[in-house]
Amino acid sequence: MDQKNPADMTPDFTGPELCRLEAHEVVALLKKGEVSPRELLDAAFARIAEVEPVVNAMPTLCEERARAAAKKVAANRDGNGSEPGWLGGLPIGIKDLMPVKGVRTTFGTIAYKDFTPAESDPLVEKLEARGGIVVGKTNTPEMGAGANTFNAVFGTTRNPWNPALTCGGSSGGSAVALACGTATLDATFTPYSGTGALTRSSSQQVKCSGGGFNPGFTGGTFPYAYPSEVTAIFATPGTYHYTDPYVPESAGTLVVQ
Repeated sequence: MDQKNPADMTPDFTGPELCRLEAHEVVALLKKGEVSPRELLDAAFARIAEVEPVVNAMPTLCEERARAAAKKVAANRDGNGSEPGWLGGLPIGIKDLMPVKGVRTTFGTIAYKDFTPAESDPLVEKLEARGGIVVGKTNTPEMGAGANTFNAVFGTTRNPWNPALTCGGSSGGSAVALACGTATLDATFTPYSGTGALTRSSSQQVKCSGGGFNPGFTGGTFPYAYPSEVTAIFATPGTYHYTDPYVPESAGTLVVQ
């Protein structure tokens, strides 16, 4: 019996062409001036409107903030275009464990469902300084503690290939956003593992057919810090029980002493 080529079984991408491209391809177009940050945002938010009702990967959007940032990036298009890591208008998502100044940041927990930080995480600041434009916050298990992405604030994030299946975690929202083309890069962080990345190479990437990059370090510390308003939650003793109603076998317990 003839075996099918897996590439031939992949569904056609149905969103805007700009949302199909990989990050390095988009940056190359930006450097050539063949696409503008505004056009990228138009495509990203059109795609978000199309898929979010199904997958629930990026429940918090910041379109007004993003468009203001796009104008600044466009006005300074050649400002750092020759430097390594230049993003110059690339739409990015930020996992909802990382504060973004002026954008609702919940950490996936009811305790901070209405929290709006006054400052951004250092990694977010670095990405924005390079011209990355934050379009929204991607969903996470409560406090990042779980291998399936759901919480009491925003609910469950669905697998982009089959919404009846789990998307994995804890960066499930990030993986689904990338798979759907609603963000070209997504910055994630999990405090329990101490790793920061532009997407993470773990279970959610396998389940959503994505990939991740974890930066390597030979010494020192990763520049990660919560604003003072939220650091206390990591020091709160207690036992937290979680079960994804759609994935019963996910039941587990997190104990903070």
